[in-house]
This record gives sequence, C-alpha cells and structure tokens, in this order.
Amino acid sequence: PIFDNQVNEYRNNAGVSMRVQSVLLPSGCTPVPSAMTCTNGLQIPQTNACRIDCLGANASDVRLKTDITVVGRADNGLPLYHFRYIGGQTLYEGVMAQDVLDYMPAAVVPMEDGFLAVNYQMLGLRMQVVQ
Repeated sequence: PIFDNQVNEYRNNAGVSMRVQSVLLPSGCTPVPSAMTCTNGLQIPQTNACRIDCLGANASDVRLKTDITVVGRADNGLPLYHFRYIGGQTLYEGVMAQDVLDYMPAAVVPMEDGFLAVNYQMLGLRMQVVQ
C-alpha cells in the first residue's frame, strides 16, 4: 500500500484508490499503512497498531468489484451489496457509485484513474468488512 501526501491519495492492497480529505493521526504513532478496512470513513491498521482515520471517498465503482450480491437496502433506499475488490479476498458491504449517482450525485467523486468513489459520510452510511 502507498500513502502519497503529494497527491493526497491512498492506494490499498488491491490497487484501488481513494481520495483523502483529511487525516487524523493519534499522537505517538509513526504510520505505515498495511491494509485497508472501511468503517466510518477509512481506517488503516498500522504495523505498529496505530490507526489513521481518513474522511474521504472510498473507491466504489462497480467496475472495481467482483462477487457482487444484493443483501438489502439502506434506510435511504440505496441497495446494499456484499462484494470483493477485484484481486482482493476481503468481503465488504457497501454501495455502488453508479447507484449513488441517481440518489445523491454530490456524494460521488471521480478519481484520477477514471473510476468513481463514494463519500459514505455524505450518505450517512458506512462501508464495512463482512465478518
């Protein structure tokens, strides 16, 4: 994984990008991103057990995902899915950017690589790892 302050972009293990709006770092930590899990915004576990919380947009384009299954609907009516990022093993629950475009276009962020990301905070939702 790469965290590049120059371009303010995080690229996770599967090579999926997300735009970062702000980074909150606990005092005394030396961050070295090791994996991505999405809960409230983005939480990146660190090799030294510290955490960075980023408020930003999670890469959420249907073209980046596989093993997609509809599992329900959010309170706002958006379909909720279980999915994996292409090349990844972790199962997530979240939305598809293409669905969000119809519901709240302002919550969809175009990434530099041409894919779409979603600001989950604007939707009042959380993207999370399925246990």
